[in-house]
Amino acid sequence: MLIDVDQFKSINDKFGHAVGDDVLINVAQIILSQCPDDAIIGRLGGDEFIVVIPEGLQNAKQFAQNINAAVNNLDTIITDLQCSVSIGLATLTKGEQDIRSWFEAADKALYKAKKSRSQHVDRIRKLSQYNRIQIVQAVVLLHQPLSG
Repeated sequence: MLIDVDQFKSINDKFGHAVGDDVLINVAQIILSQCPDDAIIGRLGGDEFIVVIPEGLQNAKQFAQNINAAVNNLDTIITDLQCSVSIGLATLTKGEQDIRSWFEAADKALYKAKKSRSQHVDRIRKLSQYNRIQIVQAVVLLHQPLSG
């Protein structure tokens, strides 16, 4: 799952970087609170996060919807600040070795979710089973770990 804070540059420009940092911290805390303990969660940089959930697509969709709802209800110090996220879901089939295509599929789903703006959650590819070791190797290379 790839998660991107919508209109983050506008938040920084309109309210300042301190508020933008606060939004990122709150979004990260929401992600940590909504995902299972065995999820692998990281920040890719800027306003984008990665979440790997081994429970399968149905559960990932539920987690994504929970994250989306919690961010939409985010109570910030700025009353007119509207915060939302777009989420792209992709699956990696068991035995699949190409992490790059998994990441590209999640990125395409994220772009599609951002473009549609209706549900803010989209997925690409059918569910099989995560090849968690391969994903962990890719995530280690790609992210800055988050801790609660």
